[in-house]
Amino acid sequence: MPELHPFISGKWQANIQPPAPGPEWFTRKLSFGYLPNKQPKSIFLGTFPTYEVVNLVRQSGNNEFFYGSRENRFWQLLEFITSMPIGTEHQMFQILHSANFGVTDILKEIDRNGHSSADNDLTPRVFNNVIDLKNNFSSLTNIYTTSGGKGSITNGTPVSAAKWLLDSLLATGHTVTGFNVIGYQKQISVSQNGNLIWKFNLINLWSPSDSGNTPIQGFINRNLAFSILLASLQVPFNNLSLTMKARLVQWGFLLRLNGFPVTPQLNSVLTANNALLTGLFV
Repeated sequence: MPELHPFISGKWQANIQPPAPGPEWFTRKLSFGYLPNKQPKSIFLGTFPTYEVVNLVRQSGNNEFFYGSRENRFWQLLEFITSMPIGTEHQMFQILHSANFGVTDILKEIDRNGHSSADNDLTPRVFNNVIDLKNNFSSLTNIYTTSGGKGSITNGTPVSAAKWLLDSLLATGHTVTGFNVIGYQKQISVSQNGNLIWKFNLINLWSPSDSGNTPIQGFINRNLAFSILLASLQVPFNNLSLTMKARLVQWGFLLRLNGFPVTPQLNSVLTANNALLTGLFV
């Protein structure tokens, strides 16, 4: 049975207390997203919420918002990076407002294989139209994804937010370049009828779910200087798992590049290791 995104259906808006929907809850026929104001430069782009987040209310402690599943550490990572609490949806909104970052998903309507939340068990029916989103928020120049990796993104690439972003642009007749670049940051150019209409940075953050632990551990094992950096992390980060420390550093470094607020303790680590991190992630 088709599932409509809960941002579009109104489920989230109906279940947030006190009521939250306002101009930040941007919904049009073609596109949607939570945008703090009319001039955001950066946006987080996910895929689609879990079955529980779409169909049940606060099941298992889930939140009524993007990345709302408690199995996903997206908001926990942003809490560590900013030192701002994330116990409620309103606190999540506050983090986005303080950073001037938006958030949305690339899939607007899907078919799901059972109750699975795996991307490869989702079949797109309707994409979120990012060109329409950009036309309404002209300052958008950075799209952060949390699935897709640093590898080349082509027609044969496994599904991810980045892959579906490419598919959505091709499906609307646009010509694109940059998706096949190897790297955590790719500069994407989008053209229509031979005319360049948009250039943006596609930036991949390591997956905040446990499914990403194995490739992150492999990266740590291959990079001695990075593993030494992680071992040096002090309070309040010293008790995190090794893969969470790695996420914290990679996310903090890549988000800080575009003005995301970083707690002083983390900021000092990133500054002291800027050359290393630039070589690894830029």
